[in-house]
Amino acid sequence: MKLRCFGALLLIFVMVLGGCSIKQKVKKMLRVTTVVVSLEPVENVNDGVLLPVDIIAGDEQLASMVLGIGPDAWFVDPLRDRLSGEQIHKLAVSGEKVREISVNLSENTQRIIIYVDYDRNNERMGQQVVINPESIGFSKTYNIRLGETKMEMLQ
Repeated sequence: MKLRCFGALLLIFVMVLGGCSIKQKVKKMLRVTTVVVSLEPVENVNDGVLLPVDIIAGDEQLASMVLGIGPDAWFVDPLRDRLSGEQIHKLAVSGEKVREISVNLSENTQRIIIYVDYDRNNERMGQQVVINPESIGFSKTYNIRLGETKMEMLQ
């Protein structure tokens, strides 16, 4: 009887320890490695002038630096020119054509920041979207509406 109880306890112990490893493996398998950012401009976005759009993907340190700069100063900041590869996607948008940008996420990516530079808007919130998934993880798609003078995330 004691041997059975010990065996059962040992089995439960192994299952619990194994469960932690399995849980981490499943989480890693389910991790999104690429997201699609769909930019949906309205007809008269930015009064018909090309709208600069940057999509920045990075860890918490990079996100903190980018957010510290803000959208108004971002497009002339030296950090913008130092980013490369999958860290930044630089675009110019006009018209109503929807653009879908695939953003590859490294294991260290914790945030995606989207900055635009409207001619007639100096408010931070209308020129910035921060995607910070924290515990739920990244979604596969994000729809961003580029209005005449402000940007917003649709969901």
